[in-house]
Formats: sequence, structure tokens, C-alpha cells
Amino acid sequence: MGYDGKSGTGRAERWFRLLGLLREKESAVVLFSGGVDSTLLAAAAFLALGDRAVALTFRSPLEDPSEAGIASSTAERIGIRQVCLDSEDLSVSEIAQNRPDRCYACRKNRDARAWAWARLHGFASVVDGLSLSDLEEDRPGRKASDEDGIGHPLLEAALGREDIRTISRLLGIEGADRPGSPCLATRFPPFTPLSEDLLRQVGRAERGIAALGFSPVRVRSFPGLGAVVETDDPSGVAARREDVLRILKEAGFRGGFVDLEGYARGKMSRLAAEKS
Repeated sequence: MGYDGKSGTGRAERWFRLLGLLREKESAVVLFSGGVDSTLLAAAAFLALGDRAVALTFRSPLEDPSEAGIASSTAERIGIRQVCLDSEDLSVSEIAQNRPDRCYACRKNRDARAWAWARLHGFASVVDGLSLSDLEEDRPGRKASDEDGIGHPLLEAALGREDIRTISRLLGIEGADRPGSPCLATRFPPFTPLSEDLLRQVGRAERGIAALGFSPVRVRSFPGLGAVVETDDPSGVAARREDVLRILKEAGFRGGFVDLEGYARGKMSRLAAEKS
């Protein structure tokens, strides 16, 4: 695996800057979800540090179970050693109650567990896949990660989302165009108590609707009312009404609605802002 830097103005310098930043570290634990950003970071860490780098993946009901499988197969292709830990996110009250500060509390919880593992096994640093593009968004978890001493090599190397996708393609990394998958808690209104059953219900419904050919898919859950299906093709979802209703009911929803606005990031965050 290698990138000679001949394609993309400035990307070569930023790629080699990333490798240089990682080589300066004695060792590194990469917080690894299997998403596009953390995958490039893990690949770079393995190139720079070899067995002094490890990919740490958290298992959590907040993520669809398929995400853990994707992360494991991706780590295997890269060659980096992967460690999986249970994050026990729902043991944190701010997360279980789906409070507005959920993301901050979630990151504090996971950072503490990552550092505990790193220190126990003699790793000197913990790094994540925060990139230049993430500065354009509200990221409560970034405040927590900065407080906790988590490194951001992609950000330090001035790599943004398109840089990361382009370099990943040039490296031959599978999934370079894979869309992001925010945690399942984002499918619920603020202050809706979360449980493993509710989170599994949403994940099952989204997988079923995605299997019909829709992407991205979000199933927003409003307990007591039903599900709101959000995709880039609302009319297409309406045309598959019977199939979509069957999937929702098999997942445990009493009924469903189609969001005519279509897919948009951060809808539940907007709802929280409107309530405050």
C-alpha cells in the first residue's frame, strides 16, 4: 500500500505530513470505527508505526451491529491489529436519557476507556479521525477529545473530507465513498430514554429499507406515534408503501410516515434547538 502523491495538488504534501506526524509518535491507539476518516488514519498509522499502532473499536448498541463487522474486515485488509471493547454507553445517564449533552458525555466515556486500555498495554498516544471538514460542523465531542488529550493527525495535516476520500481511492482502500453512519441515538427526539431494544428496532428498519435500494436512510423514531422515514427519494419510498410498512411493522413500529423534506443531517439537533 502506498501513495506516490502524483495526483492532486497539495494532497501529496498533506499525505506525507500525516505520515510524518505519526512517525513522531512512540506508539498510537487509533480510535477506529471503520468509517472513511478513521480507516485512512489507521492505514497511515500502520504504514508509519507498524505493530506500534493498534486500531481500537468500541462495540455499542448505539451503532448498527453491521458497523462492527465492517470495521473488523477493514482492519484485516489494512493489516493493523484490531482490539474491540464494549463501551457500555447506556450506563452513562446523559446518553441513556438522550440529553442534549449526550455526544460530549459519550466521548468522555470512550476517551477514558481508550486511555485506560492504552496505558495498561503501554501505548503512548490515542488519536482519532477528526478532519479539517469537521470544523465546519457542531462537534460537541471535539471539546471532550481536546480535554482528554486525544490527537487529531488528519486535522494537523490539514486533510479534509475530499482529500481523505481521494487519497483512500488512490491507496485502493475499499469503501472510500461510503457515507457516514451517525449513531442511532440521533434517530430519537431529545430526552427520549434509550434502550437496546429501541436502538435495535431503528437499526433493523433502516437495514430493511436500505435493502429496497434507498440510500441514505434514516428512520426517526417517535415513541407512541411511529416512525418517520427520511431518504433522498420521498416519492420513491411512498411508491413502495406496502414494502416499507411491512418492514417497519416487522421491526416493531405501529406505523410510519414519509418525510417530504427528504434526507437532511441534524434534524433531531434542530428539534432540540427549537425546544430550547
